[in-house]
Amino acid sequence: MARLVEARLADFRIKADVVNYSPGPVITRFELNLAPGVKAARISNLSRDLARSLSTVAVRVVEVIPGKPYVGLELPNKKRQTVYLREVLDNAKIPR
Repeated sequence: MARLVEARLADFRIKADVVNYSPGPVITRFELNLAPGVKAARISNLSRDLARSLSTVAVRVVEVIPGKPYVGLELPNKKRQTVYLREVLDNAKIPR
């Protein structure tokens, strides 16, 4: 999917590399390293066209990811996963 995102961005003449991705239960966030001179606002303006070319319902562009020099691109997963409250409460990473 990361290569597909890069290819679709290239179709719109946007040079970007996917450097990381974080899958979640509902969306997957791709972190994009934009080429010099490419503005994040340009990707935001193309979000609907990008969603259409990727055959998804919507694309959310996160222009600033705190602590990282990348732009985020959030795509919905084809199948949502259920997150149960017990899993969240039993997670050791959450301070109590």
